[in-house]
Amino acid sequence: MIDDNNSSFKDEENNQGIISSQNSKQNSSLTRLPKWYKAMLICFIALLFSFILGVFATIVAIVLLIVLIITFILGIDSLMQIKRSNGTLSSNGYVIPAIVTPLVIVLSAALTIPAIGVAINRSTFIHESWGLRLLGETLTDYAKKHDGQFPESDKWCDVLRDSNEIDEWVFGYRGDKEKTCDYAFNKDAVKLGMDAPNNMVLLFDSEPGWNQVGGIELLRKDGRGRINILFADNHKEIFRAKNVPYLRWKLEDSGNIPKADIAKPFTIAGVIVAIVFVWIFAHFRNYIKKYWIFALVLGIVSTGVGMLLGAMAEGALYAIGDDKGVGWIIGGITGFLVGICYVVILGQFFDNKKPEVSSVGYGTLSGIIAGAVCSTIVHSFLMICYEESSFANMLAGLGFGVVAGTILGWISSGIIPACYRKALAVDIATDNMELQ
Repeated sequence: MIDDNNSSFKDEENNQGIISSQNSKQNSSLTRLPKWYKAMLICFIALLFSFILGVFATIVAIVLLIVLIITFILGIDSLMQIKRSNGTLSSNGYVIPAIVTPLVIVLSAALTIPAIGVAINRSTFIHESWGLRLLGETLTDYAKKHDGQFPESDKWCDVLRDSNEIDEWVFGYRGDKEKTCDYAFNKDAVKLGMDAPNNMVLLFDSEPGWNQVGGIELLRKDGRGRINILFADNHKEIFRAKNVPYLRWKLEDSGNIPKADIAKPFTIAGVIVAIVFVWIFAHFRNYIKKYWIFALVLGIVSTGVGMLLGAMAEGALYAIGDDKGVGWIIGGITGFLVGICYVVILGQFFDNKKPEVSSVGYGTLSGIIAGAVCSTIVHSFLMICYEESSFANMLAGLGFGVVAGTILGWISSGIIPACYRKALAVDIATDNMELQ
């Protein structure tokens, strides 16, 4: 009988030891997860600055990828362990963010790559436009020496090249075996010479060729949607491809581009966004009132960030010779409203969270979502303003919104606990008393 009791006691001890060992293993992922999650955020932010500064970008990207994978695996492992623990383990606030945030970062990084391509494309246009202006100046000099007449239409490239006044790169040479020029001469302007009106098209982007003369049928069709145009008075502008046919190609053309009426779609979009934000403010006004100082500060910071990113998005992705200067206004207003909404989300979390649950994971994930929403709204309005039908710019700008949301979210998740520690402690104590 005693042996049976001893045996039973030893079995119980062994079982407890096994359970303790299992819990220790289970806890290992949960305890390591916060450090890896924060390391992921640091690498993500560092990647942005490494691209801006142009140093160590590749190394930082590789390190970020490794940390992303480890964080994601730890998050999955922690989630599975919590489910198998039958309630003995609970989330520390990092599990779901550790699973979702790496996926969002990878997706946003992939979508931001086209933005880099757009920037490179834009710099190419600057280079091309400089060459186009030099060609125009050389044509003007030639005409002044030849009674106001331009070179013969079927020899204009040869004449300019043989003049030794310009280098071959001006024509757009790319090392081709055959000589090529990336521009064509407007056939009607050739006939008029120096008598061509100032607003008449002189040279324009075309498919590669040599001594090309014609009209809109020669326009470049590479999908960039932008056309460099040099006018008879030797000033250059960049136009959207859809507006180029309205320019003054012939003497009888007016050259007036029709103005699109964007007031109606802009108003509808504005009313929809306003209704959503008014509902949020009315429904969650208690949180705004409780954290009003933090809401005001974050709103101001978000306004500044939104103005900066909105202006950058407009200049880099939308404005093509017709900068409307609305990006900073749209970005500022949207940034302020989304910043206030973020305070509501974070306030709800702090009012309902357990003391042992960290706010960093939830705060940064919420910041990432807020940044993505803000970026989407800003780009939606810019698409309306510039009559843009492609979503490529919106997707390209999404990554910048995610980065801004990550930084502000991480900072914000630490401000509320630090500034409202006493108020949160009173709330927790009150809740415990009510439960008792």
